[in-house]
Amino acid sequence: VNGQKKVEQIPQSLTLQEGDNVTLECNFSFIENSLQWFKQDPQEGIVSLFVLTIGMKKKGRLGTSINSKEGHSFLNITNSKPEDSGIYLCAVE
Repeated sequence: VNGQKKVEQIPQSLTLQEGDNVTLECNFSFIENSLQWFKQDPQEGIVSLFVLTIGMKKKGRLGTSINSKEGHSFLNITNSKPEDSGIYLCAVE
């Protein structure tokens, strides 16, 4: 439907070997303020990883970027570790 607001993550499910690098993609049809990446962790609950309005950010082995004009954001995990396991979510506001 035209005008529908959509947010889609790719891939929806992923299995890695320790030490692998991975890129998660979030595609969106709109953005009014910012995009957030979250991780849902069994012990800690939902943890905010990044809040982005423009450009790129990095925290240790995690990095993210956003391109609002093209409607996508990437979350990169380098040298993955067992503690990176969890559910990753992106949200647009």
